[in-house]
Amino acid sequence: EAIWMTRYSEGQVIPWTSTGVIGELFVFGGDRKQAMVAAGEAIRRIWIAGGVQTNRRFLIELLEHPFVRENLIHAGF
Repeated sequence: EAIWMTRYSEGQVIPWTSTGVIGELFVFGGDRKQAMVAAGEAIRRIWIAGGVQTNRRFLIELLEHPFVRENLIHAGF
C-alpha cells in the first residue's frame, strides 16, 4: 500500500516561496521487497505538470539499483 499526502490539489500553482516539498509518499508492505515494488509503482503514477523540478526520476533509478534492491547500502530516503 502507498499513501501520497500533499497539500496541493489538481490545478493549484505551487508558490515560489514554498519550501519545495510537494508531498510525501508513505509505503507499506509485508516485507522490504513488497514495499519497494509499491514505492516504484506509486512514484511512476505521480505526475506533476509544469516546470517544477522533482527528484522523481532519481527515486525510480534508486529503487532499481542492485545495491538498493539487495539492501547492500543504506538508502536513507
